[in-house]
Amino acid sequence: MKRIKNDLFLLSFLLSMLTGCTGKTDSRTETIKTKDPQTKLIVQYGANGRVAKITTTNSDSSQSLIVLFDTMGIIYSTGLNKNGKRIHSTEYYANGRPMGLTNFDSTITGDAIYYFDNGLKKSEGRWEHYRMTGIWKNYNDKGEIIKIDTLN
Repeated sequence: MKRIKNDLFLLSFLLSMLTGCTGKTDSRTETIKTKDPQTKLIVQYGANGRVAKITTTNSDSSQSLIVLFDTMGIIYSTGLNKNGKRIHSTEYYANGRPMGLTNFDSTITGDAIYYFDNGLKKSEGRWEHYRMTGIWKNYNDKGEIIKIDTLN
């Protein structure tokens, strides 16, 4: 966990330096050395020269942290992968608020919460093997429950 926090700090620092890059005309990828030889940092640029994706992985690539950017350089998704499977994901609205949070195990089973762009919950429930299942609560944009679904 400490390593992930350190990686997030490093990513935040790099984001502040890299997201304003302009003037490039083609996509490119670069690998940046870190103080920790066990960590690899890969920066991918889009056709407009702005950062499109930053990935940091451990030495055997069994765990990676990914940050995706839109064409304006704004973060729209972050994710944590373990052994090639996405175990945590957050997607964002353009205003920076979370659109959805998911926590999965290796079989894409886990809890999810989705939000309105005003920051209030839109729905919450559970996924099992790529399918919505169990009790799903749905809210209006004022945070009031408007519907509860039970899915099989």
